[in-house]
Amino acid sequence: MKKAAELLDKTSLNIMQISERVGYPDSNNFSTAFKRFYQLSPRQYRQKEKEMQPSKKYMHCAKV
Repeated sequence: MKKAAELLDKTSLNIMQISERVGYPDSNNFSTAFKRFYQLSPRQYRQKEKEMQPSKKYMHCAKV
């Protein structure tokens, strides 16, 4: 699931493509397993990460 989260965060692959890359031929099964692990659907996880991106960038700049 960590690999799936990384792909959701760092790529524009769709959910089906990500599910296949992490070993789930059925994207519905993948989405169910992902939600059990993160308490968010893959789509919700991706949206949350996108919303946090500006603050991540700011934190990186603030450390420099």
